[in-house]
Amino acid sequence: MSFVINETTLQKVDDKLLQELFLKTRSKINSAESKKNINYSYLKSLQIDMCYLQREIDMRSKSTRRGQQ
Repeated sequence: MSFVINETTLQKVDDKLLQELFLKTRSKINSAESKKNINYSYLKSLQIDMCYLQREIDMRSKSTRRGQQ
């Protein structure tokens, strides 16, 4: 699946896809960091995507915890 990762798109995906995107992005970051010739702009864009993913996961977990109380 290819789309832009931002607040709007992440709010629309289900938990399973969110987890899959998180794992794939983390894997791409690890791979990019391990290469000798690092493309820093690509790495930075992946890190920004990761921030959006982590924020959405955090927001969902907070709303789930509020619902349990």
